[in-house]
Amino acid sequence: MSENFNENLSMFLTSCRESAMIELKENNSEYKQIRSKATEISIKIKNKILAEQEALIEELLGIHHTLHGMEVNYLYLQGFKDCINLYKSFDSSFMESKELEKIFL
Repeated sequence: MSENFNENLSMFLTSCRESAMIELKENNSEYKQIRSKATEISIKIKNKILAEQEALIEELLGIHHTLHGMEVNYLYLQGFKDCINLYKSFDSSFMESKELEKIFL
């Protein structure tokens, strides 16, 4: 019997709570005003976070673009240095020979 009583009491309390919440939401002007203000602030926070997030993403993309440019320039310059060092390593007789043309052509 006590189990049945507990179930009925739980159902009654749930029904009372739901009824009270409906009454509060529909008829209490102060509650409606505060809830509206909370919703308005939540939307402002969400929009501000999204705007800041978008700005940070744009800044990050700019940084990545700059890094990529630096990497490309570095690789280009390193390749150029390697070519110069390779050129310097050849002796002059080899550079003047016709064999050089055969290697590169």
